[in-house]
Amino acid sequence: MYYYNGHIDDFLHGVMNDDVGPREFESWITTNKELLEDYIGMNEYQRLLAIDYTTTSAINHIKEQVKLILDTPTYDHETMCALLTELLENKDAYVKCCRQIYEHYCNGFDFFKDIALTAICYDYDHRLEQPDDLVGFFKEREFIVKEATKILEYLKSGEIRIVETYYYLDRRITGKRL
Repeated sequence: MYYYNGHIDDFLHGVMNDDVGPREFESWITTNKELLEDYIGMNEYQRLLAIDYTTTSAINHIKEQVKLILDTPTYDHETMCALLTELLENKDAYVKCCRQIYEHYCNGFDFFKDIALTAICYDYDHRLEQPDDLVGFFKEREFIVKEATKILEYLKSGEIRIVETYYYLDRRITGKRL
């Protein structure tokens, strides 16, 4: 799920704002099974299906699950925020953090592209193990810090939201699949 679907997000917010009732929500989730499994993940979708929509407390259970989908940062989201924070605050961890960012970029976090490709230009074949090779890489620190600051801000604001390992929503590119 490397995309943002405004229709799904709007519908989920409609539930939270009492614009959508339990029966309408139940109908919507059963009608959009594949789309929702892809968008929110199989586990979250199964939790929504497990709700008893005939009870008077159904809307409360729905809202609990929807709130988790909309608001709760995943472990991976928090880990990426911590990685970027370490990059920004700990100059001694610069090389280590850039290597980790490159690895995450290769595994699917495309929003790390600018940092990852800059880092690999200097660290191809672990060339940064040689002290002389670090000079050029540290000249790029200003650019990398600027990019890391921007990405961290997107993560904190929810513009980029990691919802599962190597799956994220990118609201910066509304409606486009990356």
